[in-house]
Amino acid sequence: MIVTIDGPSGAGKSTVANQLAKRLGFRHIDSGAIYRALTLLALKHNRDIEGEDLSDFFRGLDIRYEFLDDGSFRLLVNGEDVSDAIRSDEVSNKVSIVAKKKEYRDIVNDILRRLVVGGDFVLDGRDMGSEVFPNAEVKFYLTASLEERARRRYEDYKMMGIEKDMGDVKKELEERDEKDMNREYGALKKADDSFYIDTTNKKIKEVVEEMETKIKERLQKEEESDADEYFQQLLEEKREPIMEDIEGIKKGKVVHIDDSVV
Repeated sequence: MIVTIDGPSGAGKSTVANQLAKRLGFRHIDSGAIYRALTLLALKHNRDIEGEDLSDFFRGLDIRYEFLDDGSFRLLVNGEDVSDAIRSDEVSNKVSIVAKKKEYRDIVNDILRRLVVGGDFVLDGRDMGSEVFPNAEVKFYLTASLEERARRRYEDYKMMGIEKDMGDVKKELEERDEKDMNREYGALKKADDSFYIDTTNKKIKEVVEEMETKIKERLQKEEESDADEYFQQLLEEKREPIMEDIEGIKKGKVVHIDDSVV
């Protein structure tokens, strides 16, 4: 089963996705982490992110997720754990350049689709439900006010020991929103069939519980739909012999009634 969570920076996607995956017994994939990993490696190898075609370079990277028992993950590139390095300011300031190019998005999307084969996953990003997994069983779109998202990002920086001005953080988010919503490929947008949740005044636990309820409701509907389809198919299969039996009864014949139809 695939569950997607899209939304702007600071909406709480990754935190919620991680906890939701734990509750469901699924695995969590942060799609943005892969874009950050590509950006990090390009910077480490002094490649020109804006002017150079890095498609072959990116395809040559061995990107893997190592899922841990506590529900978290480590992101490995060529065997090196880059989980912390991808969160640097330098990467944050350049990742949108990588993310806006169609050829790079195609590479990341191929990686994501390979990762989820045969498993149950919660994936968060900006176009997971609208573009990468349009047939996902359940889709969510999370957002929050700009002020609340800036506050959350500011607190994240503090936890990482990074000093930032709140005004600067807010400005960074505004600029990121503008880039994400207006890029030509993989733009941030809500899929038509996704559940919309504003997390501004909600605790993480509330959001996770709301999402879990929506998923269970959707699964119940699918089970009911499958059951209806099964019985409809069974009825169609039995219709002709039943009609033959009815005709036989009308003519006074003794017929056998198949108890599988009862």
